[in-house]
Amino acid sequence: MIGILLTGIVLVNVLTVSYGAMASRVETNTEQLERQNSILTSATTRSLSMPRVRSAAAEAGMIVPAITEIQYREFGPEVFAAAAQRLAAEGG
Repeated sequence: MIGILLTGIVLVNVLTVSYGAMASRVETNTEQLERQNSILTSATTRSLSMPRVRSAAAEAGMIVPAITEIQYREFGPEVFAAAAQRLAAEGG
């Protein structure tokens, strides 16, 4: 009987250590993924930064218009209907 109890206790200890090791691996993987996510977020932020975007736009020949050069257009329902008909005719 004592042998069975000792075997049970050893089994419980082995399972506890096993679960602890598994939890440690999961925690390590989580920390690694969080670091990678942070690096990727930083890279994305850097690639979308305004100086880089402005530089790429300038290389493509784009310019920033002056405030007085910006004009807004308004379209009525007839313009939208005509555009829809053109798209339908083109199969789009």
